[in-house]
Amino acid sequence: MYSFDEEQVVKGLRLCLENADRLVQEAEILRAAGHLERALSLSVLALEELGKLVCINGLALSLASQSRGEDSFNYVRRTHQAKLSALYSYPLVIFQFAGLDERLLGNEENTGKVNNLVQHFYRNLERLEPWIGGVGNLEKLNQWKQWGLYVDFDDEDGFTAPSGFAPEMVAAVKDLAGQIVGGFNYILPPNLDRYREAIKAIRKTVTPEQFNEIRNWIIQEIKDSRS
Repeated sequence: MYSFDEEQVVKGLRLCLENADRLVQEAEILRAAGHLERALSLSVLALEELGKLVCINGLALSLASQSRGEDSFNYVRRTHQAKLSALYSYPLVIFQFAGLDERLLGNEENTGKVNNLVQHFYRNLERLEPWIGGVGNLEKLNQWKQWGLYVDFDDEDGFTAPSGFAPEMVAAVKDLAGQIVGGFNYILPPNLDRYREAIKAIRKTVTPEQFNEIRNWIIQEIKDSRS
């Protein structure tokens, strides 16, 4: 039994993408006006919505019971670090939808665009290393988001207001969110109808073992794209 019906999965993907898109646009307005702390916080919120999108896609083919699937999503919804960590599966989702995209059939230019989406994702991750201590530490952006929103207390300086964010960091976080939004906007909307039908077909015919074979093939495609 699957956790969510196909219509709810598609609706969740679409709404998360639309909301993340708006958040990135608003973050750019704030950044351009010099409100760097709020711009960074909105950018991280956009990344969290995108991570939620990745998690909803994962639940589409989850074989957990409905109650367990809903519990999993509720955990992700409440846990900021989990949503940020889910973004490492962005390439997986891109290649998954690319397999449904008729624009890529026999078209090397469009296939190259998809590979570039993944390459740009990793390059944007690398830009964040000076502030999060490595590309594997996206969850640390949650703390930066908090620092950009709230008055804090420091043992040496006492109460402190949000300030002092490096413009380079703000731009890097906003660019990462914008790049992921752009990638999803390219590959998701034109393929959501085929995605819905594919989910239905897979749920009817593909065994868990076969699904794992498909997953492993996609993972290998991601590795090959980075070589």
